[in-house]
Amino acid sequence: MIATAWLGTASIGAGAAQAAQAAAGNAPSGRVVVIGIDGLQWSDVTQQGMPTLFGLVGHSDIASLVTRVPTDSTCPGDGWLTLNTGSRTTTGTTYQYPAGTSAATALITKPRLYCASLPEAPQSPGAYDIPDFSAYTTPNNAFSYAPVFGSLVAPVTAAGGCVAASGPGALLGAADAKGHVADYLGDPAQLSAGELSECALTLVDLGGVDNLPPTSSTTTSPAPLRPTPPTVREYPYTLLDAQVRALLGELPADTTLVIAGLDDSTFTPQLHAVLASGTTADGTVFDGTRSLYASSTRHPGLIQTLDLTPSLLHWIGLTPQQITAADSKPFTGALVGAKGSAPSDPAAAIVAQAHLNTANLTFAQTNGRFITWMAHAITVLAWTAGVIFAAIRWLPERYSPGRFARRLPLLARWRALSLRAVILWATALAAVAPASFLADFVNWSASGSPARCCSPRSA
Repeated sequence: MIATAWLGTASIGAGAAQAAQAAAGNAPSGRVVVIGIDGLQWSDVTQQGMPTLFGLVGHSDIASLVTRVPTDSTCPGDGWLTLNTGSRTTTGTTYQYPAGTSAATALITKPRLYCASLPEAPQSPGAYDIPDFSAYTTPNNAFSYAPVFGSLVAPVTAAGGCVAASGPGALLGAADAKGHVADYLGDPAQLSAGELSECALTLVDLGGVDNLPPTSSTTTSPAPLRPTPPTVREYPYTLLDAQVRALLGELPADTTLVIAGLDDSTFTPQLHAVLASGTTADGTVFDGTRSLYASSTRHPGLIQTLDLTPSLLHWIGLTPQQITAADSKPFTGALVGAKGSAPSDPAAAIVAQAHLNTANLTFAQTNGRFITWMAHAITVLAWTAGVIFAAIRWLPERYSPGRFARRLPLLARWRALSLRAVILWATALAAVAPASFLADFVNWSASGSPARCCSPRSA
């Protein structure tokens, strides 16, 4: 009902910036609002915990979002800068003492690993330059992805449009190559329909469950609440769901809405929730009947943050020529569309996506051990087979196991039995690869303990 209400809301009218866009030739003709929620997974979206987002699923095409960056996990700044550049980008990490650590206990307290802090939001709306923007870009010099900062903003600006931001993370997403944000709208909780109409593309950071360091400047303040999946995540996301509900009430008509979890809650990488709703300027329709799809993954219901950057530019009506003229480096992501069919029941669609994340985690936890086990088994097989073949060919009978055949008649056939054992061992190893492929025909990720056989915690 909420989604239907905002889709049918009459447009309040564009602001001065939107009017300038319309007057410019080849200006963006569509409007997209991106809402980022830190750490959001499909398992967080329940009818009781996040009723607004749950209801929106029925009117939206959904997918799981791969937020991979150069480091093992994705921090809030990483997710927004990756959206900014269209390349895998990181803001780095930092070690800090936990909140409440005093000077007397600092010597015996181990610093904790945190994500790099987000820039502080300005006190008033308007243009804004992110202080020390190079601190967010420099960590990428250690990697080979060579992101071009401002790649999301440059084509929009060149076409006479603008990218607006609300919230600390959105500042990084809407920054140009020098860290300049053309239009900061203020606190996400205070956004109005007029402000959401100012630019063709608006980025909103609502926050969420993350690994950011404590924001208090005092060392004696209590440690902040940091929910750990999956037991105590419901409360913070319920509060965020209320903010989403308020934003939907202010969303102008003919706006394409994107809600995404752009980063991880912990230092364990996960798949995250993403949905798109509405009709874009290039004619793409997201109405809940299909799944989001990008050729970069070739899997309906699975896309990357890298895919969102070029897609947002197309969805606001920019042509490929306008995009390539402004961006010197081609985007590595693919355009996001809709493909296949989605369950009509929102709960079924959400459960299917949650199972996909379970499969992803299971693979990450077991793949290393599986490869190690296979490498050891093949190595032992090769050496054993070599020794057995050498013994069969050259070992004199007086030194062979056959000399004990009087006591154990079975040893009289030791050559044939040894060959049979090697063949059985080799056959079993050869069957592992096709068996692991055939296992995917079974919905094993929906079981209670999909990694039980390979997990070191198995009882």
